[in-house]
Amino acid sequence: MKFFLWLVMLSLLSACSSITSRVGEDSQVGKPYVGFEHSQTNAVECSAVAFIGFPPALLVTVPIGILDIMGSAILDTILLPIDLALEGSEKRKQGICHANWSQ
Repeated sequence: MKFFLWLVMLSLLSACSSITSRVGEDSQVGKPYVGFEHSQTNAVECSAVAFIGFPPALLVTVPIGILDIMGSAILDTILLPIDLALEGSEKRKQGICHANWSQ
């Protein structure tokens, strides 16, 4: 039963970058593979923040990042005809674990 609950929870987390990049104020509908780009940026930044702040957290952030990248690639491929049909915006969404590296 625990394995099933973990499997459901992880599947719900996959491809969330594709969804979050297409909703809200800074919606990027119309830009092909925007969720895939967003998930890559978010995975790198969250892993870096976890590595600096609390290295054991990498055991959680890296697998979730990999699942999100794979799920976002699949969902963005499914949504590609819609993105190509709509006009894109040049806005960029900020990641969940945004780190300001210039300081």
